Amino acid sequence: MEELPETVLPEQLSFLRELSTTMEVVYFRELGSTNDYALKLLETRGVATTLVLAEHQKEGRGRGGKKWIATEESLTFSLLYPLKKIPCYGNPPPVSLCVGVVLWETLCDLLPELSFKIKWPNDLYLGSRKLAGILVETQKEGIVVGIGLNIREVKEKDMERVASLEEGPEKIVTKYQVLEAFLKRWHDPGLADRLFGTCQERFELTEGQIANDLKNIEDSKGEFAKHWKKGDYLAGKKVEVQNGNKRHIGVVKGISLAGALLLEQGETTLPVYAGTVTTVYENQG
Repeated sequence: MEELPETVLPEQLSFLRELSTTMEVVYFRELGSTNDYALKLLETRGVATTLVLAEHQKEGRGRGGKKWIATEESLTFSLLYPLKKIPCYGNPPPVSLCVGVVLWETLCDLLPELSFKIKWPNDLYLGSRKLAGILVETQKEGIVVGIGLNIREVKEKDMERVASLEEGPEKIVTKYQVLEAFLKRWHDPGLADRLFGTCQERFELTEGQIANDLKNIEDSKGEFAKHWKKGDYLAGKKVEVQNGNKRHIGVVKGISLAGALLLEQGETTLPVYAGTVTTVYENQG
């Protein structure tokens, strides 16, 4: 049976009515995957800025086709944009990193007593466990940003324990308080200036500019890298990164202007532009 959206938003989502002039809001009580639905919209009706929100997502997924387990207490939504209208368009870091920083800032403001961190390239951590995941997918002239965040503890057989916001002292926020705060920050007209700084840093990357990318960050000229550094979960840790058939091991020194993970390997520093951190070594030797 085809999944149909609700025609009326519940009262706790009344803040979304303000967005109706700038984006379409599609709300489901239950949905397979918000990203899949957004991609379907892109295929069937073309590109239009849209928020797809599910009270309960049954078949969420992350990078590499991994399953994302969500309960009715989880925050699960996707944002569909024309490629050139996404808030961070035209700036070097990948969209997933930009979204990660904004979501991290949002949570730090809402719950400053908790220790939130960003893990390259697309996860948020609370302490040493995963709290949220970000999945970015592009198709034709559109881009979809999916976010899944655990508000309450997720219990699934044979599943590694993940983090949730209910681990805080006493204060607990609702998933829609998080959504409202994130959307306001993400769509702030001053976002690009705040995250990316001067015009010198805001350019379209070319092969020649990528060659200079590493030096720019080592000289601490990257405004975005400074924001990332504040919440970097991997900073100073020895890690292993898998990128296709390639495996890289080194100590994380931050990220580059283009969003590459910088791995210190002896006297050299390697920028890794894509991949998955498969191991974080306890022993740094």
